[in-house]
Amino acid sequence: MSLHEHDSGRNRSLFNVADFGAKGDGVTDDTAAIQRAIDAVAESGGTLFFPYAEKGYLIASPGREFDKEGRPVRAQLVIPAGARNICLEGEMPCSLLYSYQVRPMGCEKSHFTPTRFGRETMRNTTLHSTWDAPEVHDPAERPWAVIAAPEGTSCTGRFSAFIVSVKNLEIAVHLDKDRMYPTTSAANFHNVSRLVIQDSQFCLDDNVGDTYLDKHLLESPCHTVGLHASGDQNDQQILRDVAVQGFKYGFVLGEHVIADHLYAHNCEEAVVFHDSSHLSRIGMLVAQHNRTILSTTRGVLFGNPPGPVNVQVDLLNFEGGQTTGVPPWVSHLRYGIYDPGNRLRGSVTWHEPWGENAFPVVGARNFRIERFGGLTQRTFAGAAFKPPAWHGVNLLGLFREPGAPGADARADGRFHEDHFRWLRDWGFNFARLPMHYRNWCPDDDWSKFDDSVFDKIDAAVAYGRRYGIHVQLCFHAAPGFRILGWQEMPEQLRSSPRAQAAFYEQWRRFARRYRGVPNEFLSFNPLNEPCGFSEEQYIKVFSQVVDAIHKEDPERFIMLDGNNVGSTPVPAFFNAPLTGQAFRGYTPHAITHFGTTYVEQPAHEPGWPCSPSMDDNAGSWLWERPEDTIAKYEGAVPDGYPMMIGEFGCFNKIAHATALAWMEHCLKLWNKRGYSWAIWNLDGPFGFIDSGRTDVNYVGFEGHKLDLKMLNLLRKYAN
Repeated sequence: MSLHEHDSGRNRSLFNVADFGAKGDGVTDDTAAIQRAIDAVAESGGTLFFPYAEKGYLIASPGREFDKEGRPVRAQLVIPAGARNICLEGEMPCSLLYSYQVRPMGCEKSHFTPTRFGRETMRNTTLHSTWDAPEVHDPAERPWAVIAAPEGTSCTGRFSAFIVSVKNLEIAVHLDKDRMYPTTSAANFHNVSRLVIQDSQFCLDDNVGDTYLDKHLLESPCHTVGLHASGDQNDQQILRDVAVQGFKYGFVLGEHVIADHLYAHNCEEAVVFHDSSHLSRIGMLVAQHNRTILSTTRGVLFGNPPGPVNVQVDLLNFEGGQTTGVPPWVSHLRYGIYDPGNRLRGSVTWHEPWGENAFPVVGARNFRIERFGGLTQRTFAGAAFKPPAWHGVNLLGLFREPGAPGADARADGRFHEDHFRWLRDWGFNFARLPMHYRNWCPDDDWSKFDDSVFDKIDAAVAYGRRYGIHVQLCFHAAPGFRILGWQEMPEQLRSSPRAQAAFYEQWRRFARRYRGVPNEFLSFNPLNEPCGFSEEQYIKVFSQVVDAIHKEDPERFIMLDGNNVGSTPVPAFFNAPLTGQAFRGYTPHAITHFGTTYVEQPAHEPGWPCSPSMDDNAGSWLWERPEDTIAKYEGAVPDGYPMMIGEFGCFNKIAHATALAWMEHCLKLWNKRGYSWAIWNLDGPFGFIDSGRTDVNYVGFEGHKLDLKMLNLLRKYAN
């Protein structure tokens, strides 16, 4: 007799889910039938068998906030309180995981095909959830899951169920194609005192992207988990051939973990320990394309308070994805270990078969880290951080002081989520936010700081993380300095101790506010276009602001504008960790600022390539070439030092064809050297939305006028 034909009546400890009405046809909602079967097996203990079904068992009913007795559970399927010694078992061991990269066009040459949505054929016994849970943005909250046991009262882990096994099952959650991240967790066994998982996986229900639709997995604002194992003071957790994919947290583990083979793909944090006072051991961990591989919690996570973590990882084999050049970008390695509280005790031996052969570490001062082959190596993520090429725009939500004349929709005192969505959809990865200090310093009283401004900036940082856009915070005006009219300010940042003290203190506040936000998502640009500083003054002021920031946030990457409006490199900072330098992409000004009222004008409108006319002063700074600006830095900056063009663009009075030709010339130069860049600006006279040009055939776009030719040119040179 086959397992499909098994008569559950012959053995009261073996139950077949089909006997309770589960169809496994991928169309019928099997939630209620499976719940009846779980309730039955929980009464006496035993095994609940799931015969293989090609279409999978559909779990479509919404999750329950509480179980029948009012205990918190947040799950579609509930392991009843008091359940003991039960096993949920599929027909055969799982084939582990689906595609973890969005393969590009043309990959057929390498015997692959471009990635498409539509599940790959895998003979797994699958419980497939199509329900999108409410978004949980508080990490301390209980997650919504496909399956969970309710909160109980036993021990610190508040156990309600005892000895639960899962074998040969895939639990798949829905990947929302609009959000491009899941909102539902797979399995929450926090409240199970003893757990055994074997030959099973907890994953997304689809590929991590689609090449043709230009979609890929994004960083999730939701705190989701693939497998949350038992909480503190558990009996033990046995994990054998278990895989996770696509969640914010892959495995969330505590003490008494005995794992012989764990597999994690496409998670923001692959393996997270909250507490392991008693020893845990992972024999083999395979990590493919995760943002962070091994981490410790930074506060309460899913009700688990942080504690000491004693763990040994015998072997870690990983691919970081940094060198592949394909999405999902959220899956490119940022940290091998992230343990800022230095709670880890034990060891790990790591191996990367190809790639950068780097294992970035934050904290973990009490953890032995060894590269396979006996070479001890620690690469500290802060000092080793090398920003990718950021390509994007300047967003001007806080560019002007409140109530300033000339304020318009571009500087309306807030940042717009739509702008970040557009950037993502267009293929950009960067937004620089130039801000005026009077937005948080009311009445220009440097002793005051209005913390409410952080609500607006927090929103921008959150939008950036949601849409995969790196955000860079910049003081466009600061106590004692603004680029236009700096000579008129009564106290100068370059020389006034009071202005300097206010400048440092304001950046300390920003550093404290955003401490812990990874450099992947946020950097600082302390001052826009410093001017009038002697080299000695520049070194003094910016050394102290870098120190002020790093005392509050030691890992923060800082991009410093060069001296003299970004035109002069400052070699004193070339060896300073976590810094880069930025210059401007406005040369020649005869083109970029033609028609403005605040820059000297050429005698006639130039074209591109350009040269001064007989009526112009050929030696004027107006005619400096882009290559001349680059040469000042290229001859001084060491190889690999991060460089950025913080602003570039053409005012809307120059001919559109001239602007595009000049821009393409510059973009080729910058991309060849790996420079980051940001156009000034998204919308307005230097930008490509509502730019006010008279020689452009605009297209309508979400209520705006879009310069499609300029946008497409920028996209051509963006990531």
